[in-house]
Amino acid sequence: MTRPPADRFHLDAALGYAARGIPVLPLHYPTVRPGRDGTPTIGCSCGDPGCGPVGKHPMTVHGLHDATTSRARIDWWWRRFPHANIGLATGHRFDVLDIDGPDGEHAIAQLSAGQPSDPPGPVVRTGRGGWHFYLAPTGLGNPHPRGLDRVDWRGRGGYVVAPPSRHASGTRYRWVRDLDTPLPQVPAALRERLEPPPVPPRPAMPAIQPGGPGHPYGQRVLELRLAEVATAPKGERNHTLYGAGLRLFSRAAGGVLDRDQGRDRPARRRRALRAPGRGAHPDPRHDRLRREDRQPPSRRRARPRLATP
Repeated sequence: MTRPPADRFHLDAALGYAARGIPVLPLHYPTVRPGRDGTPTIGCSCGDPGCGPVGKHPMTVHGLHDATTSRARIDWWWRRFPHANIGLATGHRFDVLDIDGPDGEHAIAQLSAGQPSDPPGPVVRTGRGGWHFYLAPTGLGNPHPRGLDRVDWRGRGGYVVAPPSRHASGTRYRWVRDLDTPLPQVPAALRERLEPPPVPPRPAMPAIQPGGPGHPYGQRVLELRLAEVATAPKGERNHTLYGAGLRLFSRAAGGVLDRDQGRDRPARRRRALRAPGRGAHPDPRHDRLRREDRQPPSRRRARPRLATP
């Protein structure tokens, strides 16, 4: 089979994926530049000398969000950057199990030992020598399979590098079994490692029963509030009394204070307000005037009025 021209090799592959309904995005690609001593140096087309994921990160501004099946958009991308690697958005048509090297292979072999599984589906040999197993989409995101070293999962919100992209090692990604192979379901043992671990039920907290009217706590609160009202400075007594009443009502509603306990308290509050040094009015005639104000109008003594000039 004749390979298409170099400027269309990746373009034709990207268009083929889009024709299957797989969203495609362009990725940066490895570059070779002469080093200071003349030996070739592998870099990334992004131009960053310290780039870590050489040839694996998106070229577009919005990254994965720019993935598309639009033939016109894909044609524009690869005609502008013909060597761009190809990224396939996962979670749409398939999910991908990414096995990296011998450690990953060993972890998967141990997990699948003795477990029933469907026949393998599409498989890619990565440029680094790992494996991409394509499976039916699960609706999951990109969780790390619990307890599996060098194994990753790509679902919704993820992407994989696809053939014939080129790795930094110079090796190309290639299909071992292509996308015409039916997609198998995720094995139950692997699916269990992908799901979030079950949250253990929280132990039931014992219900806190109120101590009942007459409880020492309720009595202490009552005395504290009465003292607070008694020592309130002039001008803040009504506000303090109102706040204390709200707090005492909540204690009565909670069952630690009897509502009837406050009925004999007004006289005590008045005595506290009149106590020396506790906001009492300095003029003894003040109490007489207050008592007269509580008398019916017919029994009130006439108060002298100042004559107007």
